[in-house]
Amino acid sequence: MPHRQYFKAQRDLQKVLGPAFRDIHTPIGAFIDNVDEHFKAHVQSEKSSSTGATDKSIWYLAQTGLASAVRKLHGQNQHVKIFASVRSEAFARLLHRNEMSQQLEGSTVRIEYLPEELREIFARNLAAEPDTNCVNPKSAEPFERFFGTSTLLIVHPRVSEPEHIWGYIQRHTLGRPRDLMTIGSALSNLPPRLRSAEGVRRAVNQASEDIAAAYLSEIGVHLTAPIDFERLFSLIARNTLTPNDLLTIASRYNRRKVEARSSNKGRRFVHVFCSLYKAGLLGYIARDVGTGELAQKFERPGELLFSTDGLLPDSDFYIIHPALDSHIKMRSHLYVNGMDTLNIAGDGRPWRAPGHESGVIKADVVNSSRIMLDPGMSRTFTRDLEHIVTEASRRLTKGYVEGGDTIILVDRNTVNLIQAIREIARRLLDGPYVARLRAGADFGRADDGGLAYRTAARLEAVSEPERVLATREFVDVIEELGVSVALEDPSTLSALAAFERRGAAYCIKKGPNDPELVKELVVLRLTHEARIQ
Repeated sequence: MPHRQYFKAQRDLQKVLGPAFRDIHTPIGAFIDNVDEHFKAHVQSEKSSSTGATDKSIWYLAQTGLASAVRKLHGQNQHVKIFASVRSEAFARLLHRNEMSQQLEGSTVRIEYLPEELREIFARNLAAEPDTNCVNPKSAEPFERFFGTSTLLIVHPRVSEPEHIWGYIQRHTLGRPRDLMTIGSALSNLPPRLRSAEGVRRAVNQASEDIAAAYLSEIGVHLTAPIDFERLFSLIARNTLTPNDLLTIASRYNRRKVEARSSNKGRRFVHVFCSLYKAGLLGYIARDVGTGELAQKFERPGELLFSTDGLLPDSDFYIIHPALDSHIKMRSHLYVNGMDTLNIAGDGRPWRAPGHESGVIKADVVNSSRIMLDPGMSRTFTRDLEHIVTEASRRLTKGYVEGGDTIILVDRNTVNLIQAIREIARRLLDGPYVARLRAGADFGRADDGGLAYRTAARLEAVSEPERVLATREFVDVIEELGVSVALEDPSTLSALAAFERRGAAYCIKKGPNDPELVKELVVLRLTHEARIQ
């Protein structure tokens, strides 16, 4: 606008529009919406100039100026009520830079939704689906009606913990109603006959990938410095990261960025993980105010975009938002096998702090001499056993074969251990060797020669074919993960009759000079008919 027109408009405001506005005595309500949409070209342009028509500051100033003007007008005439909507990113910038931020905050209503409200929104939309698009149309419960009973619980593929279908959907969003609509649309387009746990998981993950892609595009222009997300994601190998991991990855990212330039001119360290945290895409561990337990916390999208760079909440671990999983998997081949096997990622989800203790299973092939004395089978058995153990142990910390016929499995997640040993047992029994296993299991210090190793070895020696003789500590960890297993009374094992019974526990000693091992024991079946429920 030329200077002459600007000053003329200012005079008109002061001498004409201002007095006319103050003379209004009739109650009037005005609603102003979609201002951000009108100026969105200014934040979509790859190049911005303070003198050009595509400066992203125009997008901010159009909304922050509107918010400031609305507040000033309310102070001049109480009869006129003006309501305007602005984007949270623009309002956050206004609060960050305006000395009247506290007064502006008092005149603002933030549109935020509690998890219960989001669930109600989603349930109402499920209830509106026609009967022909529902798995169980006669059910009065919206989730059961739409998904069917068998899909109400989704078992996490890495943690093996069951979670309600709503929990799975919610944690793959950014906590916004529009995200739920995106996922809801994908699920509605999935025919009822394909709404198995795997089908639902695939549809939710694909929709979540679209949500994350759109969000990354939205926030890119608001970040302190541009981020090459493809380069960053290629450097991430796990979904739970330590502070040292963050520092290492950020240093590698910035080193690659500098190497990609023709010169180091204008070099600036980009705080990539601070940006992800401020955008609500990197969580941390904090004490839940209500329960006092450790829980995961992700910030709301848009609230912290303009906070200071270089600052992260103190935390032993940081968590990648589940909405980014698909994007990172496509760019980092290590990410799939680097997913945490003890914690399901998501805002508000409980956090199980990894310790020095793990579950240990030691298993032996029963009557392995039969195989070793066979000229044909003896040549291939150890090789095939190692291959089976390696494949079944992909999610475990350790899985290997000792002495040709002894199997050692180690992991923090005892559910994954049971699933792995059952898979090994099934393949050995169904394969050409028709071999059976017996096993012992414990949970504790699992370093080489640790008590858990020694306990598992003692229990394996008195176990029976197709059985796992486990300590109560081992099973307790399974139940802490929300999984139930069928247990048998250890008194059914004939070998245990030779050992002293102390209440619910047994004293396992190989000889008079052995130290006492007093443990409460339970028995789990190895046969594939006995499944984790």
